[in-house]
Amino acid sequence: MWKPGSDWIFIKRKIRKITEGNIALPESVAENLDQRAEVVAVGPGRYSEENCELIPMPDVKPGDDILVHCLLNTGVVPVETKELLAIKPRDILAIDPA
Repeated sequence: MWKPGSDWIFIKRKIRKITEGNIALPESVAENLDQRAEVVAVGPGRYSEENCELIPMPDVKPGDDILVHCLLNTGVVPVETKELLAIKPRDILAIDPA
């Protein structure tokens, strides 16, 4: 598995095709509305421009379920036959504590 560099995070989308009210959504609508994802890999962090110290990543690790700000503007990264999305820490809205 490739490891992201710097402060990049690789995620896999979690698309719900049925809402909590048991309403089926067309795939194109579900892909654009759902902002849940699973963290697949996390980079080490970024280096400060002032003193070149490593600024570690936020409390996110592979396997975490997260909500992201917007999945429409992220880059698709083909990794080992999977299409993962590459995001920055600022794109994470929440981490599921469960």
